[in-house]
Amino acid sequence: MLLLSSSTWKSAWPVLAGGLLMIGAVLLPVVVSPEARVVLMRAFEAVCHQIPERSPHLAGIQLGVCHRCLGIYAGVPLMAFVMLWWRYREQRSRWLQAGLALLALPMILDWTAGALGWWPNTAASRVITGGLWGLSVGWVLVSTLGRQKKDAPS
Repeated sequence: MLLLSSSTWKSAWPVLAGGLLMIGAVLLPVVVSPEARVVLMRAFEAVCHQIPERSPHLAGIQLGVCHRCLGIYAGVPLMAFVMLWWRYREQRSRWLQAGLALLALPMILDWTAGALGWWPNTAASRVITGGLWGLSVGWVLVSTLGRQKKDAPS
């Protein structure tokens, strides 16, 4: 396994920070005033359907995104953290890239099977499958930012 290049390793930090900020924003409706909650919910409305029965609630208050989006938002900073912790860098293996791309497959299957009535997808299946895809998104973000920094003129 190759170690991550310095530029890629440094790129994991903003992805980790940005991902944690997004999770914080998703959780904010629980601790803000009802007026501010409306603003937050409208902001997330652009990226998530926010169907109440498909969205997590804390203290009886709906969060800004659904279960699947919460999994995605959690997976992104988790992968950035893993890349920092392992100091994993730029493994140029097509197998790894394909494997990460395949992490979207469980989410697609879960949604499709639920839509076709083959089985009911649950809050847990939505969070887990969204989280798996979020891991691949996190890897792509860190790797892409690292390549851009590496290729940028000094």
